Amino acid sequence: MAKARKKISKQQFKYKNANKQKGIILRSLDGGPSLFRIYDSRGNFKDYEIIHHDLAVQILDDSAEFLESADKKKFYLDYSRKVLGHDKK
Repeated sequence: MAKARKKISKQQFKYKNANKQKGIILRSLDGGPSLFRIYDSRGNFKDYEIIHHDLAVQILDDSAEFLESADKKKFYLDYSRKVLGHDKK
């Protein structure tokens, strides 16, 4: 069963367009929500809970690689083989 969309009262929040904002997607390891982290020039950050269901992203991280199983049934986005120490020498 699909999880119901979180209800946000529009009167409680200040809105700012997020288009072209750079940040980092963080995945919770304890089953909590995924977050979008934005750092300011001083190194402080804000974490935004992601409730957008089909957000378009562009990966700008050299340490990322797509993995596809031989039977083409499993697909992953992970750290690169080089980062994980699995690169061929």
